[in-house]
Amino acid sequence: MRVWSFILGLFSEDKDAAVKKYREYMNEECGETFIDLEEDVEVMDEEEARKLFQKMLIVQGHGNKNNGKVQISDSLIKELREKTNLSARRIAAITGLNKDKVNRILKS
Repeated sequence: MRVWSFILGLFSEDKDAAVKKYREYMNEECGETFIDLEEDVEVMDEEEARKLFQKMLIVQGHGNKNNGKVQISDSLIKELREKTNLSARRIAAITGLNKDKVNRILKS
């Protein structure tokens, strides 16, 4: 028995009716939700991330002084996240930015 014959046979013994029911079944909306399994992602040590952040400020020129404050670009925050896999809370602690601002940057 061929696989297709077996599958269509689950819908009906009549081939034409089985094909019609199979098509209807395949076009139905699925309301099921699936659990996405997260991969184990290595997170950089926070002290190591601080050193990396300081190097990034110097090397990439994002550390411009303005009234005594360092201006940090959104792209630098995103790059730091990519390189460290740190949470927004930990990135905020390292950069001195507000956690909500870091979250907004990472979601943009």
